[in-house]
Amino acid sequence: MRILTLLFCLFTAFVNAQSADPKVISGTVLLNSKTTPDFKKIIADLPKNWYVRTDSINISDKTAIFSTPGATVMLAYLDYPVSPEEMQIAAGISWLWKDAEKEVKNHKAQLVISILGDPKNTLELYRIFTRTAAGAMSNLPDAPGIYMNTQYLLVSKGYYQESARNMGRDGVPLYCWVYFGMLQQGEKTSGYTYGLTEFGQNELELVESTLSLQDGHSLLYEAAQKAAASPPWKNGQQVELSENKKISITISAAKVIKDNSQTGKVSLVKE
Repeated sequence: MRILTLLFCLFTAFVNAQSADPKVISGTVLLNSKTTPDFKKIIADLPKNWYVRTDSINISDKTAIFSTPGATVMLAYLDYPVSPEEMQIAAGISWLWKDAEKEVKNHKAQLVISILGDPKNTLELYRIFTRTAAGAMSNLPDAPGIYMNTQYLLVSKGYYQESARNMGRDGVPLYCWVYFGMLQQGEKTSGYTYGLTEFGQNELELVESTLSLQDGHSLLYEAAQKAAASPPWKNGQQVELSENKKISITISAAKVIKDNSQTGKVSLVKE
């Protein structure tokens, strides 16, 4: 951890960001061997196949830093795994990657990817992160997937790369950025997001809805996708979704998420 902290300090000093309080997005590509990534190969591949322009490149034994329009990117190789306890928690709640626990428990090293830029452009910074991470994994055959520690989110390499390819210019591949938890008690469906605060929003909750689990998840996902690309929602605000669907947002103490945060409760508006 001290090595990672030092690398981050060097990174922020190196970029000398114009913003007084820059946004930093970080995630970890898990590696099943202690083979140092070929940074030159990764960086050469990014503009060719992943639409990430690379300028002002600086490569050392275990790090690479480059600039791209709107952001500065650092890749840092760490020759030790993510803490087993942290991996166990993330794998235990990973509904999108069913075999996560089995496939990540023996990883031996990590490639930490950090993106630094203007917080006003968070959505685009996440797109840059996604393209960079997918491109890095395409040159890392021993990488089973990626871990977003802020969201406790594990995503398999195959799913992540497919999402990056399908993202296009303005896509919002939310399953790569935000965790969705769904609960069903009897005939009531509840759910929550974990990661929307990265985009300046309150986390969203669906509280004891009569919707089916599938329909409840679909509604929460659609609301979260809209929220990630919108200014912060306010209490009582009504938001238009697709197919003439409208939701109301009530901001109050969390009910599904077990903490002291304020969350946006999502409810359908009946016409």
